[in-house]
Amino acid sequence: MTAVIVYLYTAYCLREIARKRAMPRPWYAWIPVLNVYLLCRIIGHGVVWTVLMFVPLVSVLFWILAALGLAKACGRRWVYGVLFLIPLVNYVALWSVAFGHREETG
Repeated sequence: MTAVIVYLYTAYCLREIARKRAMPRPWYAWIPVLNVYLLCRIIGHGVVWTVLMFVPLVSVLFWILAALGLAKACGRRWVYGVLFLIPLVNYVALWSVAFGHREETG
């Protein structure tokens, strides 16, 4: 049950981020694998990055780069990218990026 709640929460936040960034098809956030593709599109990459996000060991590097890229794409400081990697804190950072009104640069 907890996994379903976490999935719905992250999908909702990703959809809002995509909507704010005027991405086509923000509803991809609700569909497994397509949500990773949507994340890659938000950070400025495409299918190749999406595939690499699922390759064992290699994926660790690409998820770190995606976290930092998401912070940058949303106009936030690199610290937000680091916060996305910390368990439990990442949910607060995701909410802040998805629904926060303040844009930061740096």
